[in-house]
Amino acid sequence: MFFGVSVADKFVKTYQINNLGSAKIFIFQFISYNLVGMIFGLEKIFGEMNKIGSWKVNLPRLIVVGLPSFLVGTYIILFINYIFIPQFLNLNFVNFALFINFMQMLFGYILVTSFYKVEEIKLD
Repeated sequence: MFFGVSVADKFVKTYQINNLGSAKIFIFQFISYNLVGMIFGLEKIFGEMNKIGSWKVNLPRLIVVGLPSFLVGTYIILFINYIFIPQFLNLNFVNFALFINFMQMLFGYILVTSFYKVEEIKLD
């Protein structure tokens, strides 16, 4: 877990030093920390792959937890690229790097763990 976070942080800081442009840095950061969050959920998704049944999506989980974490995780990207996005959060709170990184990892984890299999019972 810490290795994945430190590798993602190293890549983000490397791109910040090379001055890629603020939007590209935030997009790369979002993708990196999402992948780390998805890695956290791999154990659960591999357990679900071994089950027999059809795949379902836990939509309430995606809406209640996934959507807010996605919006907070991408808020800076949206705010930089689109002028019409309102400033609904205090930027001092949003610019706190650990909070943003946590929300991005949470979104990746929720995205992966929201898929599950349901065993179908056939009645003859």
